[in-house]
Amino acid sequence: MPRNHVFWLVAAACAAANAGIHAYLAPMHLDEEPYIGVLFVIGTILLVITVAGLLWARTRRAAWQLGAAVSLGMCASYVASRTIGLPYGYHESWSDPFGTTCLLLEAAYVLAYVMAYLRPVVSNDVAVRPDSSKVP
Repeated sequence: MPRNHVFWLVAAACAAANAGIHAYLAPMHLDEEPYIGVLFVIGTILLVITVAGLLWARTRRAAWQLGAAVSLGMCASYVASRTIGLPYGYHESWSDPFGTTCLLLEAAYVLAYVMAYLRPVVSNDVAVRPDSSKVP
């Protein structure tokens, strides 16, 4: 199996697990603070689209980018909700195991994205960038 396949499979697994956790937590957040619950639902939908796109080769690049943007946005929201807080006084603690797990999944997704697209690919003793331009 080529190494790039490993990266998108890891990313798909991370996105799927993250979608599952957000889907599980969405009803609780809808009750607690409705706009947060809606964001959880939207995040879940975007992550499911990401997984589907990663599994279909024709949409893989767009799915990578969508998943990276969603993961980075979720990371930023997680940190903001635990430091400065979110609108309407929404503030969480750092001791939430689901939140920490999601943060790790999001970081793993972004790392897989970086490894798949920003590193040179070695082929026949010639380093080639993912955009196929040759590098000496």
